[in-house]
Amino acid sequence: AKANLKGKKLTALSLEFEYDSVTEADELLEHLQPPSTLRFLRVDGWNGERFPQWGIHQLPNLGFVIIGNCKRCRNILPFSGLPHIKTLCVKNCGELDLWDVKDEDGDAGKGNSVNSSTWPCIKSLEVLSLGGVSELQSLPSGIGGLTALQRLSIIKCDNLKTLPESIGSLSQLRALAIFGCSKLEALPKSIQNLTALQDLDIITCPLLKTRCEEPDGDDWPLIQHIPHKHMV
Repeated sequence: AKANLKGKKLTALSLEFEYDSVTEADELLEHLQPPSTLRFLRVDGWNGERFPQWGIHQLPNLGFVIIGNCKRCRNILPFSGLPHIKTLCVKNCGELDLWDVKDEDGDAGKGNSVNSSTWPCIKSLEVLSLGGVSELQSLPSGIGGLTALQRLSIIKCDNLKTLPESIGSLSQLRALAIFGCSKLEALPKSIQNLTALQDLDIITCPLLKTRCEEPDGDDWPLIQHIPHKHMV
């Protein structure tokens, strides 16, 4: 039977899992449907692959989502359908496939050809943090559709090699932080179009740091307009 969470007037919910059985974890999360009053949701240690739909459009107030240590999780599709989500933090979800997101017609994006229409329902997103997504080699080009995004953090994504040119469409982006992405080779040329960008942090990214050094780094002309730069 479903837990009676849906009938409660909760505004915050934190779910922590310690189950090794994928089936058991799937079934339990499926039954824990949150109430429509929920504003904050944290899911940690869940061992399933795909989040349940939960009648996701019945969560109109959900604005802050943290997904952590969900090692088998392959997509975050239900959360892309939230109408008013402002903050999405994903950490230590090594199998996450950011291209496994469906558009409004139910068609999955294929390969690296995802466009901005693939993420139509999270245009309200203001803060996106991705950490420990070890399978990630590039951000999907659809990230350019997150036109309200103000802060983007990419942390310890060990296999990340490129950032898409569509980042240049993030006209509201004020802060970009890249930590511990040792294989990231260069910044997209379109970063020079981000006139609202005030803060750029590049930490423990040796290839990128070399390219961004003043005055001779290959990427220095792309970032010299940014007021606050921190590179270590």
